[in-house]
Order: sequence, then C-alpha cells, then structure tokens
Amino acid sequence: MPTVDSIVRQKNLIADVSEKLFRNDIDAAKNSVLTKGPTDTADNMITSGFGLRSGISEMLGSYTEDRENFTSEFDRTISSLRESSDRLKESVQQREDEQLATRRRAQETEYNRRESAERFADAARQDAEENRQVRQERADQMSAANLERMRDDLQAQRDGMERFANAVRERIQDTDEARVARAEQFATDDNRRVQSTREQTERFAAQYLVAENQTRQTQADAAQNLNAVRDANANAALSNVRNLVNRFNDAVDYFNQNRGVSNRMSALAVNFNEARNSEGLNTVGITIGDDGRLRVNETRLNDALNENSANVNELLGRNGLAGRLDRSVELANAQRDDLFTNVTDYVNAERAEPTESLYALQLNQTAAHAGEVNWRFLNMFT
Repeated sequence: MPTVDSIVRQKNLIADVSEKLFRNDIDAAKNSVLTKGPTDTADNMITSGFGLRSGISEMLGSYTEDRENFTSEFDRTISSLRESSDRLKESVQQREDEQLATRRRAQETEYNRRESAERFADAARQDAEENRQVRQERADQMSAANLERMRDDLQAQRDGMERFANAVRERIQDTDEARVARAEQFATDDNRRVQSTREQTERFAAQYLVAENQTRQTQADAAQNLNAVRDANANAALSNVRNLVNRFNDAVDYFNQNRGVSNRMSALAVNFNEARNSEGLNTVGITIGDDGRLRVNETRLNDALNENSANVNELLGRNGLAGRLDRSVELANAQRDDLFTNVTDYVNAERAEPTESLYALQLNQTAAHAGEVNWRFLNMFT
C-alpha cells in the first residue's frame, strides 16, 4: 500500500535522477553554446526533451505499480466496511421486529384470559338467575293452589257446616298432610337445585383456575422464550457492533495515513472522521477515545439493547452510524478513480519545478563563460 513516506522517497529519487541527467548533459551544453550559439543550443535541448525521457519511463513504471497496490487496498477496505454496516442494520432491525411480535403475543394472551373469565362469570350469573326464577314460579304456583283449595273448603263449610263437619275435618286433615308432603317435596327439589347450582359454580371455578394456570404458564413460557431470543439477538448485535467499529477504525486509520496522497484522499479522511461524531452514541456505550478511535462499552450497549432497541436502531441503523458510513463509502467509491494523482499532473508537480531551477543554475554558470549571450539564457529559462 503506497503511503506518504513512499511518495516522499519517490520524489527524492526523481530529484536524484534529474540531477544526474543534468550533470551528464552540462558539458555538452557548454560546448554547444560556444560552438553553435545559445539559440541553436536551446532548440536542441527542447527538441530532445531535456534528456529526461528515459527517467520518465522509469518513474512511470514505479507510479503504475503504486497505483495498482493503492486501488487494491482501497477496494478491500471499502468492501469490509460495507459488509459490517449491512450486518449491523439487519441484526438491529430483526431484534426490534421480534420484540414487537412478542409484545403482541403477550397482549393477545392477556385478552383471551380476560375474555374467558368474563364468559365463565356470565354463565354462572345466568344459571343462578334461571334457578331463582324457577323457584319463584313454583312458589307462586303453590300459593295460588292453596288459596283456591281454602276457598272451596270455606264455601263447603258455609253450605253445610253441621252436615259435613266430619267430612270437613277429614278433608282438612287430608289437606294438611298433602300440603306437608308437597312442602317437603318442594324443599327436597329446592335443595337439589341449590346443590346442582353449587356444583356448577364449583365446576366453573375449577375450570377458571385451570384456565388461569394455563395462562400463567403460557406467559411464563413466553417470557422464557423472549429472554432466550433476546440474549441470542443481543450477542449477535454486540458482535456486529464490535466488527463494525473495528472495520471503521481501520478505515479511518487508512485514510488518515494516506491523506497526503491527494486532496481527494484528504477530503475523504475528513469525511470519515466526521461520520463517527454523534451526540447520542455515548448513550449506547460507543465513545471516541483520545486517539480518535471508536470504543465500545459492551455492558452499556447490552443494557441499551434490552431497554430500548428502537433507540439503538435509530443511532446505529440506517438513520445512524451505519447509514453515515454507507454514505461515506458511496462517496469514496464515486471518487475512487480520482483518488490517486493523475500521471501528467504527478510528473509536472513532482519534476517540473526542480528541473527548471536546476537548469537555471546550469545556464547561469554557462553564461559566466559566455557573457555575450547571458541575457538570452536568462530571458529564455528564468
């Protein structure tokens, strides 16, 4: 991977090559000035490319190799960062969906339990009301029959008290016995109905207790399953966050180390450094150390996942850290062909200035030996 140090070493090598080339040609230039004159000498030097063609070919070979190494490392860094970001977003979203589904199942269970209890209570009240009405109807029927019989007896007594005295007494006695028998039968039937009602109430109560125990067991099983799912998802989310932070720190280090390669690389380094800044990250256990690298407090992050996974998704998902990293990655990919300095610009920027200054020095020395043409060299090359 090309770094700033390698580029500096290459610049020094270029300067050394240029200096050697100029020194080898200086004697020929002096002789040409004395024999052919400054104008012809300048034309020949310009036509021959200042003797640098072989040096440029050598430099271009080194430049091409550095660019290929740089491009390969850049692609690996961007791919690793995008993969970590996608895994984190999927993990956080999955955890939020599972928690929502669990809450819905708990609400449905609670609703079914209450509905069953209300049905049991309504059935018990309805049976009790029906039994009360039946008892009241039978009591009313018994009372009406007795009154009718008493009227008949009284009327018979008026018509022939003396004549039917014995018959009346016998009938009264028979009536009393029958009334007692009917009263006893009614009491027996009423006791049976009361016992049946009590048994039905106890049966309903037992069924309600069974349903209540089943509901509690279902809630306990749901809570246990929720804890297991929550622990598994929390471990996966923690692993994804650690992986994302490590890849992000590697990418930031990479761009910071190579910010001197070009202005675009420097701008990308600033962009990645700004992507990590967020006021809410510390609430989920992610902080920025003194060295500028992200650090993860796993205990605090785990608590945040259990207490409010939606907030974690907001800070780390598509709208948070992972989303900002996606945008930084897209920006880097859009500029990947322009991150390394163009060949022509690289040659002009790294070699033109020392070439011109060295030629000015050599031409000034030549002008000291040929004062009559000094002003032409100075005007032509300075």
